[in-house]
Amino acid sequence: MGKDFIFPFLGEGNTDWKAFFEALSEVNYEGVLSIEYESFRFANIVLKGDVLPAARLSKVAADALIESYGG
Repeated sequence: MGKDFIFPFLGEGNTDWKAFFEALSEVNYEGVLSIEYESFRFANIVLKGDVLPAARLSKVAADALIESYGG
């Protein structure tokens, strides 16, 4: 990972979310999921280092993914 690597927001990138949630369903997973936010450049430049908006963005994205694929 070089200095130009950018972490995508939750829901972006190349993750097959449909397959991810199908796999959880196949094994009857009922535990928790955690979100790791690593878009530090965005957080530092756009959000001025305020982590609360980053957490809110991650929650909105997680809710949308769960509604779309995990329900």
